[in-house]
Amino acid sequence: MNDPLPGATGHKRCCAAAAVREHGVVVGLDVAQRRRICLDGTKYQSCHAPDLPLADALVFVEHDNRRFYVPIELKSGKLDVSTVRIQLQNAANLEGDLGWKPGLPVEFRPTLVRLRKRQDPLVYQLLGDKRNWIRRRTGEMRRIDVKESGVQLSALCN
Repeated sequence: MNDPLPGATGHKRCCAAAAVREHGVVVGLDVAQRRRICLDGTKYQSCHAPDLPLADALVFVEHDNRRFYVPIELKSGKLDVSTVRIQLQNAANLEGDLGWKPGLPVEFRPTLVRLRKRQDPLVYQLLGDKRNWIRRRTGEMRRIDVKESGVQLSALCN
């Protein structure tokens, strides 16, 4: 498989992330480093798109002979569904610039990772509403996956 990611690879120096972690919320990067590129959304935003609210991590993975693009938003407290959707949608819109060349099959996994703190059940109902799904460049709509802190990257790629 080993398809190059010229867009994402070009940002390793300025935007690479060694970990996906914020305010106690963490995603374990258990996929070998040579099989993934993880960009820090905050660094990318400050270097290249200052007016673009962006997800916390933009992760490109080759796992089990499949390609995945996993934009990840981390939340430790109360969350605003609209803000999460905008940040993940903006990350989805970058897939064409940073990801594999068009035509290659890539599985899209927009993900919200949160602490186990209690949220209003309405938040999860709103996240499941089709109006809050994320549209990728192919036109495919995808629901935002919600996972708890400590989830491993490989679990997001299944």
